[in-house]
Amino acid sequence: MNDGVISLITQWCLLCLLWMGLFDRALQRIRVSRAVALAGLMLSLVCAYANWQLYFLPVSINVSGTLLPIMAAAWVWSVLPAEGKHYCVLSVLFSVFLQFAARKLFFWDPVLLIMDEHILLPLVLVCTTFLLVREWQQQLVILLLSLPLADGLYVISNEAQWENGIVGGEYAQDLLWSVLSLWILVAFAWSVMTKGFSLLRVHLVEKWKAKTYVRR
Repeated sequence: MNDGVISLITQWCLLCLLWMGLFDRALQRIRVSRAVALAGLMLSLVCAYANWQLYFLPVSINVSGTLLPIMAAAWVWSVLPAEGKHYCVLSVLFSVFLQFAARKLFFWDPVLLIMDEHILLPLVLVCTTFLLVREWQQQLVILLLSLPLADGLYVISNEAQWENGIVGGEYAQDLLWSVLSLWILVAFAWSVMTKGFSLLRVHLVEKWKAKTYVRR
């Protein structure tokens, strides 16, 4: 599959889900309306191939793969409670260097190179993010901010890519939206499991209380 296809398919699917209102409650918690979210996602689709050439570095920056995720992370960061922001910064830095090291390892290994984009990297990043923080807003900030920064660090560190290097290019966009889609699925499954166990626990406690009352 060509680079960029996964990101386009994922964004169109999320666009439909946003239109249906499935993320309204989550958007309210980060103070974003459905119209703004739809506009941002449409802007990401339109700017998927828009690159901005840097004059102080021999690379270009893609708008959808770099600027828009950082801007979205900055907005979510602004609505976070103050007590969790310092730890979130440390988590972002840890995630950046973890991704950089993982991509270096995967691209050196011809076996891991086959599956890193679609399987290994998203799994590693999502699992690490869930281990670092528990609040989904902080997890979203870590993913949106660390992925573009790690891609920029990787491109700049690779001299072979300086001539035509693009930070947040098609490969990085595929990785970004693969990670976000996997994160959404895992978060949804975890939420359903947590609520299910809570209901089961309440039911078992009430049943046990009822049996104890009858025996008395």
